[in-house]
Amino acid sequence: MVTKFTTLQVSTLKQGEKLEVRYLNDKQEKWLPAEITYIAPYADGGTNMHFIHLSVPNPDKRPAGEPVAIKLTQKLIETAPKDPFNTALSSNPTTP
Repeated sequence: MVTKFTTLQVSTLKQGEKLEVRYLNDKQEKWLPAEITYIAPYADGGTNMHFIHLSVPNPDKRPAGEPVAIKLTQKLIETAPKDPFNTALSSNPTTP
């Protein structure tokens, strides 16, 4: 699966590290380990976001593309933008 985090958030992550995810259709307590297999070395210039690839074991052969929730670590929470709307605007001065 692929997700995105800001440059500041990515600075707290390492390839091989595990985050917890759960399929949105599953029970809220059913979290699964997901390994970070790739961190894009550059951010998108307009959004300051890096693509992150996560690998989740799939013994039940669930279809690809099912939506998941990612449990944020304390460091990811602390480094998250406080107001994503204003952060996006400030990184792109041509936005009205």
